[in-house]
Amino acid sequence: MDFKWNCRITYKHNAVYSAHIIVFHQKIMHSILPWKHSRKRSQRFVWWSDENPWDLKHFGQRYPRKFGNFFNLTMTYRTDSDVFFPIWRKESLFNEVAKHPKSVDEITRPKTLLAIWTADDCKPSRGNQIRMKYAVALVKAGLSFTKTGICFNKDDKVDLNPYMFYLVLVDGYHCKDYLHEKIWHALVKGLVPVIFGPYRDDVLNQLPHHSFIHAEDFRTTRALVDHMHVVALNKTLYKEYFIWRESRDIELDDAVIHSHHPNLKLRSQEATGWSRLCEKFREMEAKNQTQVIRSLEDFVFNTESKHCM
Repeated sequence: MDFKWNCRITYKHNAVYSAHIIVFHQKIMHSILPWKHSRKRSQRFVWWSDENPWDLKHFGQRYPRKFGNFFNLTMTYRTDSDVFFPIWRKESLFNEVAKHPKSVDEITRPKTLLAIWTADDCKPSRGNQIRMKYAVALVKAGLSFTKTGICFNKDDKVDLNPYMFYLVLVDGYHCKDYLHEKIWHALVKGLVPVIFGPYRDDVLNQLPHHSFIHAEDFRTTRALVDHMHVVALNKTLYKEYFIWRESRDIELDDAVIHSHHPNLKLRSQEATGWSRLCEKFREMEAKNQTQVIRSLEDFVFNTESKHCM
């Protein structure tokens, strides 16, 4: 994989002796650390994670307390990382879906079922307890929905086309910048995601305008459920959640978001992920800049809200 900054990415382990940058994904760190290879002074070590902090703290051998003074850069979905690597980009979404009025008609025509929830993560986390409690509240408020996934011992390979809404009850509750991939999955598949867990501004910042329903826009679960029922019975209202698919490009969509939320600081659609890592490395080289992450634990955990942890 090559980039305009003259960077080349390889997954060959024997390249660790000559590489300028070595990226450690949090899922495999326990298998390759402690580091037994020689390390050049010029090499930058990068910590890469796409997990929410609760998972990192409580599951597997991924706890970063012992990794102080080892890494030079962080690369995560958080915007305060050295390298911003979102789970999904709005640009990718716009490139993947068909954007014209006919596509909206094709998407909305087969909708005959109200909502579906797929739950595959059943661990006893604080976030899971919160979302399960919220799911019960939705049922009590009058919402009927299909349940699939490991948590319900049901196959999650369900045809989503007949469903209008996709419940995305995220276990990473109020974790900074964290949006679960199921949100993007719902948008690609032509459902309206009903989102609970992420900060509202984080959702506004990353998704197309009026493409989702956020639980925090409603004072009660009853109000949310009533809104879903009203929209489900009115095809015109439902189609409004797909206007972004018809003709907007990202710049126009951002302009619409800014007009509705002028105080929201929109994220740049510039380089992210691997491209940004290459760019960052070249910037540091040009400035002869070095840095060390003194405490990975502080970055991952101590900057999060108490609700997330």
